[in-house]
Amino acid sequence: MGSWLARFASSIWLANVTLPGAGSRERLRRTPFQWLLREVRLFAKIAGRDIPTGALPGFVFTVAAYRHSDLSIATAIWPLLLSVGYFWLFLYVFCLLNQIHGEAEDRLNKPHRPLVSGEVDRPWMYRRLLVAAGALAAMAYVGGVALWACTWAALNLLYARGGWQRHWVTRNLFVALGLITEVAAGWQLVSALDPTVWRIIIVIALIMFIGITLQDLRDVDGDVAVHRRTAPLAFGRRTVRIAMAVAFLTLIPLLVHLLCAITFPDMPLYAAMEALFAVGSVILAARLLWFSHSKYQAHRTYMYFTYWFASLMATVILTF
Repeated sequence: MGSWLARFASSIWLANVTLPGAGSRERLRRTPFQWLLREVRLFAKIAGRDIPTGALPGFVFTVAAYRHSDLSIATAIWPLLLSVGYFWLFLYVFCLLNQIHGEAEDRLNKPHRPLVSGEVDRPWMYRRLLVAAGALAAMAYVGGVALWACTWAALNLLYARGGWQRHWVTRNLFVALGLITEVAAGWQLVSALDPTVWRIIIVIALIMFIGITLQDLRDVDGDVAVHRRTAPLAFGRRTVRIAMAVAFLTLIPLLVHLLCAITFPDMPLYAAMEALFAVGSVILAARLLWFSHSKYQAHRTYMYFTYWFASLMATVILTF
């Protein structure tokens, strides 16, 4: 029985890999440490760039909820560790499913990804997706956030199979709703959600709904190939760059102002916080107007936005 279980586990986790220069697939037997290193490296290639927006916000909300609770450090260790594992799987499930169904566009937009480059195959991706989704469901049940995990699963199915990824409105809505399921679960791992927390969540979701359009300015080639109607393809790249620059000079600072007013209305840090993130908004607007014409520069602008957003989340929530 033990040997059968070992063979079954091996069939799940050990992937067929094409050796350089080889025409056939060979199974590589690795030590547990080698296997773990390879899994970490492949996770970084599959999901590493999405950590600032796809995993970090949820963990930040868990830390913020702990700061507002009466839990001792010893009692809080378990929900914090659970948060790390939950949001790692939360992001991994999305990236695996998205890259399985987005292979054609990734050949143009992101040829470095493991599935497109041939480093792994589709069965490898499906096996990881199955195990990661099961582990995510188990962690959600243990952490009392099963409703948010089910909502996340439904959103992923709508995005991958329900056509939400084909139009810019539903794409942006998916990201905003996904962020809500992420941060709400992060807070609820420690404490119940209250009206003030919900106001914070709604404001940051609106910021993300607007800002995620920057990603489409980078991925135009792949979106054309799969006949996707993103904002740059619907309205033109130049129009979208100008509209997004205006948003970062007007609407985004207003939303940051609302966020600061909710989180620390009486603190001296209020004006300094707003000024700091206003500078970041101006820099993003300047990049959109003068430095985001090439694919490379558009990618850098989007990554700057993710860092700006992650910093906003961490600073505002951890001072709340």
